[in-house]
This record gives sequence, structure tokens and C-alpha cells, in this order.
Amino acid sequence: MTAPTEDRSGRPAAGRPTRTAREGSASSRVIAFVLLCVASLALAAGYAWWSTARRASFVQDVALPPIGSLAELDAPRGGAGPAPPTYPAPENGRAPATLPPASGTGGRAATANNAADGAVTGNSDPGPDILFRHTGLDESFGVASVARLGAAGEGRRATPLRCDRVDFAGERGVCLTTDRFYATHSIMVFDGAFDPLHRLPLHGVPSRVRLAPDGRLAAVTVFVSGHSYLDEGFSTETSVIDTYTGESRIANLEELDVRRDGAPFRAVDFNFWGVTFAADSDRFYATLATGGMTHLVEGRVSTRRVDVVVEGVECPSLSPDQTRIVFKQRVPFAFGFGWRLHVLDLLSQAVTPLAELRSVDDQAEWLDDATILYAIPDRSAPTPMVTDVWQVPADGSGAPGLLLRGASSPAVLR
Repeated sequence: MTAPTEDRSGRPAAGRPTRTAREGSASSRVIAFVLLCVASLALAAGYAWWSTARRASFVQDVALPPIGSLAELDAPRGGAGPAPPTYPAPENGRAPATLPPASGTGGRAATANNAADGAVTGNSDPGPDILFRHTGLDESFGVASVARLGAAGEGRRATPLRCDRVDFAGERGVCLTTDRFYATHSIMVFDGAFDPLHRLPLHGVPSRVRLAPDGRLAAVTVFVSGHSYLDEGFSTETSVIDTYTGESRIANLEELDVRRDGAPFRAVDFNFWGVTFAADSDRFYATLATGGMTHLVEGRVSTRRVDVVVEGVECPSLSPDQTRIVFKQRVPFAFGFGWRLHVLDLLSQAVTPLAELRSVDDQAEWLDDATILYAIPDRSAPTPMVTDVWQVPADGSGAPGLLLRGASSPAVLR
């Protein structure tokens, strides 16, 4: 055994550990490190198993039954067809036993139990048709799909189109697409038979798309920099195209004549997004952000001018009766910021907060004059790419209700 170090008197040096003690301490550190590595590996293996099992409960090796044209929705069908995939109920809220009856466009009451079938259904009377992006984790993920609300057993059906965002009005639809291999984005205009009519390049990440009521014009917003409205320094570009000719009507809303209180209004940090068209398909509302503030603006494509209306409005959507706008407003949440849905009365400028208390980063849609649709992530899913479409009364009453599981970008086919 190695003798301990000694001072000049031959005694062990005071305050100095012996070599044996130092070796024991080093061995303890090695053992602790090995145990830490083993624990980390066990934890990683356990998480991988849990994550795989959780994902397996969502992922399904199935595809939605196809539809070749919107005209098929009105054709007689001999049976309910294949059942669509089902998904576990979300943990971030659940639908009430019955949802309030829709009004204005012939909507019907819907039951939460049928929500698991992919489309909420109620009685056998035909309800409104919804075009949306399917987000269920199956072979139809990302496919533009359709469902008829209130038609028992109808379920959802898949179009041939795969979209990041989708909308349809009149006789035209717009699908914002991403080529994952080349990392490029494009606008595809299609008709009621889902045939591509025009394809235009997009110079950014798809964010929003809305068509005018007659389908003649489409407004498209992309992120030029950043991927979220919470990102610092994000930049957007919003354009308007003619869906019949494929030509650009407005290359960027930033080039328009902007007025505030009748005077010219201009800043280098202008960002526009979230366009919604009025019934004449020329007048529109949109969000203008500048100086850390958001503004609701009203404009016309024909005059190429917009006027600031009011502050604090993002992603407006005009009601079918043209009297109100649903929008999201940035508010503090428990861990930072999020968005709360509100409705603005255009005549009185009264603002009503809606009963949805979760953060909604979406451009909401009107099911009818009384009901708002929007998409939020399903927190019980293994990925935030899985979203559900919910509905809530537009007058601030009631409670949110699940409408379409595994869906986003809802568009009511009026």
C-alpha cells in the first residue's frame, strides 16, 4: 500500500487526503456517472416506448373514402359508405352532450358522440357542407376533405388535393401547397371537380387564404420571415389574385394607399394579413400591423385604398349578414401571450369576448350568423399538427363545442 505523504517530521501532511482517499473519491464519481448514464438511458427508453405507444393510439393505417366532385354531395347515395377513422377524445376540453342548433344557413343540432366519427352529425336533414384540411394521423393527413353536417352517417370524404390551407367560394377553390422535397410553396386554384386551373408560386410559408363570396378574388398571406405571429420580427406578404385568369390583382397590400383619419399613413414596418371580403367581392377588411400595434383596415380592390378603422384587431372574418367581425386579440396567458376570440359590431363598435378561453391562433370562420368556427391543437395528440375544429356562439354565451375532430382550415360551402 502506498504510504501517506509526510511532512519533514515524518507525520502525514495535515489537511491533505491520502492517495487511497483520493482514489476512493474518484471511484465514487465514476460509479455515480455510470448510474446517471444508466438512469438517463432507462428514462430515454421509457419515453420512447411511451411516445411510440401514444402515437400508435393515434396513427391509423387507413385512408378516407374519396370524393371526385362537390356535385357528389347532392347526388343520391346508396348507403353511408366506409366509416372514417376515429381518434381519442381531446384532453383540452370536451364537447357538451348536445351543441346548440345552428341558424341562418340551415345548420342542425349536433351530438358529441358522433364527433368521434370524424364529422359531427345529428338528424338526417342535410346541413351545411364543410371543406377543411384533414389532420388525422393516417394516410389522408393534409388532404382537403369535405363533410356534411347534420347528415347522419355521411362522414368525411377526401378530395385529391393536399393543402396547408384551403378555401372555396362560388365555383373556385384555392389550395396553398408545400413541396416537401424542394421546400417550395405554391397557390393552386381549382374548381368544383378538384381539377387544377392555375398554379402560382408563393414566396413564403403559407399562413392564410380567403376567397371573395363569388370566388372571383382570393387573398393569400405568407410569412416572408418567421413562422408564427408570436415570432419577433416576423414579416408577412398579402396578395390578391384573380382566380379565373390566374393574374395578380394586388402583388402586396403594402403598395396600396393607406389612410388614417383621412390623412396618408405610411411606415416602413407595415405588415398586412388576414383578409376577409364583403358581399360585393370588392370591399375587404384586413389586419395592418405597425409600431407594435394591430389595426383593422377597410379597403377596396378597385380603388387600391385602405382606411384604418380601429385598433387591436387581428385576423378578421366578416359575418354572413355583413354586420359583425370575429377576430383574435392578443392577451396575456399563464405562460406568456395568446389570442382570445372577440366579435366586433361594425355599427356600434361594441366588442364581445367569446366563451372560448383557450388561445386561438386562427382566422375564424362563420358557420352562420350565430356560430363561429376555429381550429386549435389537440393537446392529447403526439404532435401539434393534429388539430380539431370547434364552434362557439357568436354572442358570447354558451360554451365551446367540438365540431370536427382531426381538422383545420374550415370553409363553409354556402
